[in-house]
Amino acid sequence: MSMSRPDGRAIHDLRESKAEVGVLASSDGSARFYQGETSVLVSVQGPGSVGPRSELPTRATLEVFWQPKTGIAGLRERAWEQRIHHALNSIILGDEFPRTRIIVTLQEMSNDGSLFACALNAASLALMDAGIPMRECVAAVEVAFSKGELILDPLSSEQKGADGTLSVGMSSTNLEEGLVLVTHAEGALAPKQFDAGLQAAREGCKNIITFFRSFAERRFARFIQT
Repeated sequence: MSMSRPDGRAIHDLRESKAEVGVLASSDGSARFYQGETSVLVSVQGPGSVGPRSELPTRATLEVFWQPKTGIAGLRERAWEQRIHHALNSIILGDEFPRTRIIVTLQEMSNDGSLFACALNAASLALMDAGIPMRECVAAVEVAFSKGELILDPLSSEQKGADGTLSVGMSSTNLEEGLVLVTHAEGALAPKQFDAGLQAAREGCKNIITFFRSFAERRFARFIQT
């Protein structure tokens, strides 16, 4: 018998996704993504000017900054910045804007679990809103392993009691092949758990892409491929 969850979901169910774009007038692009009670606001600036120390001769320089809801970013948030940078840098067509800079700022608004995945999804939408050319977008979900069960999109309370968690960002155009753009694991995960987590994440990411397609049908149609 499957374990019961605090919000009544089945173990492989996602919470409701919601999104807003163009929410920051001072940014070139912005989006707020909600996964249940978890939400992240992302702003995008650029492509713009870049100093000689940071410019790249063949592509745009991407900078990613994480802002916690309170206080300053710690080691965990710096690790998230690096992984999100890796994922976004792999999908942005930066060679179209050499010697420029794109700044992505992620602001934690509320956290009831799966915050890293929520941030990646918000970043995808914010880049679309900014009109940054991309070869694809990244869809992300988190899985947790608790009491012998694999649960999708864990709440904060479920993360705290889990043996380990795995956040996975996948290509929007290669979900069937399972092309992974980024992962972030916390806790102790056996190889079999990691593989099972990837498989569950693939199914969850399909749901996120379905949401993206529905939400962005007209405004972002050029980014969401069938």
